[in-house]
Amino acid sequence: MGNGVVPGIWFCRVDALALTGDGYHEFVRGAPSGDGIVHGLDGRVLGSVGGAVAMLSQFADRPGEQLLSYQENGLLQIWGDANAEDSALAKTRYANPIYRANQKLTAVDYNWPNLGGI
Repeated sequence: MGNGVVPGIWFCRVDALALTGDGYHEFVRGAPSGDGIVHGLDGRVLGSVGGAVAMLSQFADRPGEQLLSYQENGLLQIWGDANAEDSALAKTRYANPIYRANQKLTAVDYNWPNLGGI
């Protein structure tokens, strides 16, 4: 895969998701203490979801994975990549029965490492 990248020190949970559908992860600082900044694999900032993340996986009928963010003012937003195209790798990942089973556990939080690691 190439050389690893250390994008900096973050003092909050960093969640992995494949927004673009290419099967490789982007990272969002999505914990309640995070700022919602989205980073690419190389560490560069791609954008922001404006707040903490409540859910992430492929839950909409669209390519790529999506995330549900929330803000202190009560705003809920679903984010995804409008230009996403699912690669064969991503489609294989989404079809994995463990991936689908873990989506049912979103509220308990411990499934996120599983979803990010498949």
